[in-house]
Amino acid sequence: MKSIKFKTLFLILLIFFSLFFIQWFVINFFIRATLERQSNDHVISLGKYIASTINANEIQTLPEYDKTKTYGNIKSSLMNISQLFNLDNIILMDINKRVIIDLKDHFKNGDEYLFIDINDNQFRHLRQGREQMSTLYKNIKGDYAENFYIPIRRNSKLKGVLLIFASVKYFGFLKILNRNIFYIFILFMVITIVSSYIFSISITKPVIKLSKILNDIGKGNLNKAIPYTKRRDEIGILAESTNEMLKKIKLKDIFMRKLSASLAHEIRNPLTAIKGNLMLLKRFVQNEEEKDMVEDNLNEVFALENLVNDFMNFAKPSEIHLLPIEIEKIITKALNETVLLANQKKIEFKSNIKSAMIKGDGNHLKRVFVNLLKNAIEASPIGEPIIIKGDIVNGKYELTFEDHGPGIAKEDMNSIFEPFFTTKAMGTGLGLPLVKEIIEKHNSRIFVENNSKNTTIFKILFDIYGGE
Repeated sequence: MKSIKFKTLFLILLIFFSLFFIQWFVINFFIRATLERQSNDHVISLGKYIASTINANEIQTLPEYDKTKTYGNIKSSLMNISQLFNLDNIILMDINKRVIIDLKDHFKNGDEYLFIDINDNQFRHLRQGREQMSTLYKNIKGDYAENFYIPIRRNSKLKGVLLIFASVKYFGFLKILNRNIFYIFILFMVITIVSSYIFSISITKPVIKLSKILNDIGKGNLNKAIPYTKRRDEIGILAESTNEMLKKIKLKDIFMRKLSASLAHEIRNPLTAIKGNLMLLKRFVQNEEEKDMVEDNLNEVFALENLVNDFMNFAKPSEIHLLPIEIEKIITKALNETVLLANQKKIEFKSNIKSAMIKGDGNHLKRVFVNLLKNAIEASPIGEPIIIKGDIVNGKYELTFEDHGPGIAKEDMNSIFEPFFTTKAMGTGLGLPLVKEIIEKHNSRIFVENNSKNTTIFKILFDIYGGE
């Protein structure tokens, strides 16, 4: 399960990368297309202006023409325009692709220009008076450039071609813009991640603390109070509602415990007198049948005493003192205490307990194990074994009690640890709740399940002491 912090950071990063992709797409497609169109229009307009200043009759490839004053004037004018508008080069040629003027002097007057980079169809359009341009390429300097072919026409006839070489300046601008936006994106991303992390901590920290407190409350510690009630956000509302609910639970718990203590006290006094009288009567009764009757009554009194003790334990639970103990010894004591009860139903304990040290209260844990063993004995048919296993599994000490009784109904699974829930005719419904309370006070957990072999298994997981 992913945490709120992870989800918050993931969402922020997703938003940022989406925004970065969108801006990259906008810059490299829409803005680039706009700049390219404007740049091309600018160069073509400039080319048209230059073409309009050239006399078509001066486009000649005569011998020694490059030494004439006319040639010099045309070249000087083109040179000024090239420098003024930062053009790479200008070549003037006739309709037969012979060079008239080359500002870079790579070609002489009359040389055939062999590097036409427009196709025949484009050249036909050029003859018809429509400007043409080459595809984008990298020049010698490594800059992106385009060549523009401007027709020079007189009386609707093509007299010459003005070839303009122009570097695409906007690519440098786009590169700088992309780099700057990338740096800004990284800066804002770092700021946002840090801010989001701090923000998520302000949410998750109280939630984690609230979860721990609720976990303690679930273990029976009803004296915990939820902080953050002064906050005016959802956390504050949750804390306030939880505290109100906790007060009601605490009042109900106090009432139930007081009621249990009162009932136990009222029953215990006359029960003690009845038990004393029956034990005294047993000493004077000579008839065997009457002795059996007295013995049966005593057994019922002992059963009632156990019920009263359950009520008293529920009303005032003893304090737990956690100390390092060897759990195998505690289980052995519980088995010895219940073996006579098991023998009455010819039930055998099949135990396989491995030794381990845990932190616990030996007396309370023995009560837990005795309670679970007695329940297993009561549920088991005559002669069916009860299996007890203890072993270290995944860093925990796993203790299981398995019986072959009728099992626990599926609809009762979620209720067996609730106070006063019982399926026994003479049960109080306090045994398993006390078991669960003691186990949770040991910072441990208890589970119950019916497996496929028609057996019921109670499983307890303890933390191992000393990192074993």
